[in-house]
Amino acid sequence: SSGINAEYGGGWVPINKNLWTPSFVMITSASAYGILALSYYIVDFAKIWCGSPFRSAGKNPLFLYVGSYIFYNYFPFNWQTENEHGPKMLQAIVGTVCWLLVGLYLDCKKKYYKI
Repeated sequence: SSGINAEYGGGWVPINKNLWTPSFVMITSASAYGILALSYYIVDFAKIWCGSPFRSAGKNPLFLYVGSYIFYNYFPFNWQTENEHGPKMLQAIVGTVCWLLVGLYLDCKKKYYKI
């Protein structure tokens, strides 16, 4: 198991430990910050990409959030899988793509739900 050199409990902290260990927090936060910085450069600074389909999903965040909560147990957003990483990852990706498509559809129809 790989790890980083951090003084926590007297030695190396493995990367693949339970959640909220110092290594997990540092690696995931640094990864998220790097992706955010890259996205900022590509979308706002260099104007290489306009941000679609995430811009469409961002126009109806409340609808998508409530919809994902209500339809969590329905296909194609969720289905019975083995309790392993591969099928769970596929399920999460398919669910996210389906909600992005819902956001795109609502944006094309100019339907925006707000409080």
